[in-house]
Amino acid sequence: MTRQHPTCSSYLLTAMVASFLLCSCSDPTPEAKQETPAAQSKSDSAAIFTWATELCENKGSYDPELYNASQLQNTYDLWFALASLQLDNGQTVYEPKDIATINLQTLTTEYEKKKEHLQQAEVIHAPFWQQLKKQRLKELDDEYALKKATLQAFLDPATLKTSRFAKDCPQVVAALTADTATMLAAWKSFTEEQKAKNGAPEVYMAKFYEKYNSPQRITYAMIDLITFSFGNCANNTLVHTSRDSTMENEFNKLFTDIKTVCDEP
Repeated sequence: MTRQHPTCSSYLLTAMVASFLLCSCSDPTPEAKQETPAAQSKSDSAAIFTWATELCENKGSYDPELYNASQLQNTYDLWFALASLQLDNGQTVYEPKDIATINLQTLTTEYEKKKEHLQQAEVIHAPFWQQLKKQRLKELDDEYALKKATLQAFLDPATLKTSRFAKDCPQVVAALTADTATMLAAWKSFTEEQKAKNGAPEVYMAKFYEKYNSPQRITYAMIDLITFSFGNCANNTLVHTSRDSTMENEFNKLFTDIKTVCDEP
């Protein structure tokens, strides 16, 4: 029997099959190995926020997918800008002529606008900052209540009897709403107490007697007792949350990287 040799077409078919199998088992194409956008470094999309402290300028990188610049600004304000008095109006009275400049409506209008702004301000959605926002709102309410009560007292001391501070400062409220002799005696007694704390007691008492002997001494007595005696007493009943290292540390945690440049103290 004669052996038949493979034809050329058989060799061609075998080569094509081998080539297909080789391609099927080879590594993925370079395109298949490329990272998807989600797998790329988030640092490429980091945003920058700048803020100031007492002596330093700070620049921090943050993830804009977590919060935005407006939230950071409002949170910074909670920590830094709102740590002191929030109301510009509600002026302190030192002289009888200052009483004529009192404007309760200006104080109330400022308070209402600032309270609305603070209520609507969106801050970082974390328990620490949400609690601080509640505290700042309470501080604003307290500041307004004290300034309003003080200004009303200059116009009519009897209003102190129904203020929220009457129970905490009963002695000065009683003196301000008593007869003239009692109020003058309370004024002199308070001044003697303050003299002991003053660096120049003789000068301090000389200024007191100048007012005490003036035709407007009753008004001066009212002013000093309201501004200093009542004001200090009532202010001590309020809770103030000052800036501290905890707030700064919590704020710094919002950033992946911070660069700080400080001036010499």
